[in-house]
Amino acid sequence: MSTTEQKLRKIEEIILEKANSKADDLIFKAMTQKNELLEEKEIEVLQKKYKEINKETTEIRRKTTQYISDFEIKNKRQLLLKRDEFCNQIFENVFVKLCNFTKTDDYSKMFEKKLSELRLENISDIVFYIKSDDQILCDLIKKKFGESLKIKQDVDIKIGGLKIVNKNTGLCLDETLDTKLMDQRSWFYSNAQLLAY
Repeated sequence: MSTTEQKLRKIEEIILEKANSKADDLIFKAMTQKNELLEEKEIEVLQKKYKEINKETTEIRRKTTQYISDFEIKNKRQLLLKRDEFCNQIFENVFVKLCNFTKTDDYSKMFEKKLSELRLENISDIVFYIKSDDQILCDLIKKKFGESLKIKQDVDIKIGGLKIVNKNTGLCLDETLDTKLMDQRSWFYSNAQLLAY
C-alpha cells in the first residue's frame, strides 16, 4: 500500500472518528432531553437527532470522497506530465544520437547496403528525397544510380535517411530515421506502461 493511500485512509479514519464522536455527543444530548421531555415527545426528538446525524455523516463522507477523488486526479495529472517529460527527454536524446550517427561510417555502410539491395525499374520515374545537408547519402545514391537520377531535398527529414517515390505509381519507400524514430516513439508509448501505479 502506498504512503498516499495510507495518508488518505488515516484522514478518512480521523474524519469518521470525529463524525462518530459528534454522533455520540448528539445521541447523548438526545438521551438527556428524552428524560426531560414528555413521553409523547421522546420519539420525535430521537428521530430528529437521528436525521441530523445521518445528514452530517453523509456530508462528511461526501467531502471525504470528493477530497480523495480530487487528490487522485491531481496525482494522475502530475504523473502524466512527468511521463511526458520523461519520454520527451528520452526521445530528444535519441534524436541527438541519431543525428550524430548520420555523420559516421556506420551510417554510410548501412545505407550503402540498403541501396545495393534495391531493385528499381524505370529509374527515370524515381525521385530520391533526402535531408538537405546529407552529402553522404547524396554521394551514395549518385554512385549507385548515376548522376542523372533525381535527388531532392526534403525539409521534413530532420535526422537522415531517404524516401524513394515513384512519380508514376505514387509508391513510396520510407527509409528515413525520422519515421523509424516516430514509429519507435508510438510503440514506446503503447508498451512502456508508464501509467501503471
